[in-house]
Amino acid sequence: MSKKYDLQRIKLNKIKSNLQSYIQLINFTILTERADNVQLKKQAIKSEAIIFKKQKDDIKNEKNVIVQENRKIKQEINIWEDKHHNLVKCAAETEPKVEANKDLANESDERLNGLKIDQKKRRRTIFKNLRKIYDFKSVIILEIVKKEQQMNFNKLMKTYSKVRFIQQIAKLYFIFIDKKLIKQFYSDLNEQVLFYQVEQNEQKLKRSEIKRLLYQLDNRLKDFKFQREILLVRVQDFDRIIVQIWSYY
Repeated sequence: MSKKYDLQRIKLNKIKSNLQSYIQLINFTILTERADNVQLKKQAIKSEAIIFKKQKDDIKNEKNVIVQENRKIKQEINIWEDKHHNLVKCAAETEPKVEANKDLANESDERLNGLKIDQKKRRRTIFKNLRKIYDFKSVIILEIVKKEQQMNFNKLMKTYSKVRFIQQIAKLYFIFIDKKLIKQFYSDLNEQVLFYQVEQNEQKLKRSEIKRLLYQLDNRLKDFKFQREILLVRVQDFDRIIVQIWSYY
């Protein structure tokens, strides 16, 4: 009976020892798996940390790029504002010149109109005088022709005294001199008219050049306003991106 009990006890001890060995194996396996899991988790955490750091560096670099771009845009805005200030200053300086040229042009127009009116009056006076001279000359010629028909040149010399003949010749001579003076007067008058016309044309060219400059100035101001609006939109976009980056952190 005791032997049988001993055998059973030996079997139980073997089973117990086997169970203990199995439990130890299981515990070792569990510990090993836990260690492996911890190691994997550590590696995963390190990888995630590296990735996160890289993302952080990329975001930081992107932020620096955005800041630099924003600084460049602000510099461009300052440049455009300086240009706008210069254009406004140029326009302010040009306006008095335009007004002065307008006044000068109006004065030239008034002088030219006055000269044209004076020229018309002088022409009328000259035509009246020429008509009188022509009528006087015609009367003399008709009288001479009548006398020539009545008598020959010797009888004409006897009929007219020397003084009378010299007076008639002198009148014809003065008529010839008056024609020369009239031609000279017309040539001088035409030269003066041409001078004022040239001056008026120069004033018109100056006015057209000033209008062209003002038109270019207006176009440059419009272009500046358009570029300024574009830059402001870009600045707003960059500010919004920076806010999103900071909110991400």
